[in-house]
Amino acid sequence: MADLTLKEKLQAAGLKTVISYVDKDPDQNIPKIVDWLLKHDIGGDSLTPQVRVIKKYINDKDNNWYKLIKSLWTDCDDGIRRKLFENFIINAGMLEATEKEGINGVKVGLVSSTVHNILFKRFGG
Repeated sequence: MADLTLKEKLQAAGLKTVISYVDKDPDQNIPKIVDWLLKHDIGGDSLTPQVRVIKKYINDKDNNWYKLIKSLWTDCDDGIRRKLFENFIINAGMLEATEKEGINGVKVGLVSSTVHNILFKRFGG
């Protein structure tokens, strides 16, 4: 990966702070982050469709997707979970994503649309 710009370094630091915040109390803080993302998605077409699906699943404690998300904190080592989030969300999702026409003509990052296709279309989200 090329040297990061100041903007990319600040974005990465911000996302690491969010990950630390969620780690403190996932049951309380994941819904807060989801609500924040919905509120601050400019135009409402960048993150909102995916975040609404996530919100649906985290509000249903009996749902298998909720149980899978929760297992990241109950079944995974803290260091492995943090590295997974850092690599998947920060490095692949934010810093190296390229724009392309996404679902319904919405411009999304390449990684973001790929994740959407794999998780939400294949598994019925």
